[in-house]
Amino acid sequence: MSLAPGSSELCRTFADRAVTLGGWDGRSRMSSIDTKKCPVYMLTGEYDWSNTPEMGQATCDKITGGKHQAMKGVGHFPATENPKVFVGYRKYPDMLRHRPCSHLF
Repeated sequence: MSLAPGSSELCRTFADRAVTLGGWDGRSRMSSIDTKKCPVYMLTGEYDWSNTPEMGQATCDKITGGKHQAMKGVGHFPATENPKVFVGYRKYPDMLRHRPCSHLF
């Protein structure tokens, strides 16, 4: 893959980030998340270059009570890349239960 200026990969990278992030930056709000009201369980793929495990851990470190796990053998879309591996990471009992966190938005 080439991320040289003008390359299609570089254009796609910026387009993906623009769509995914939508221009919203919540980094300044991470420390205000109350994990007793809104548990935070972060999973990042070992091969995810757009949100590396190190980036995920750094974000989680700003959230008191947040939990982070790097998933071995998957990238950015683990549920479709390798569903069997992804399902194995459901170790937190509340992880898939919806809990509204409307106080954050």
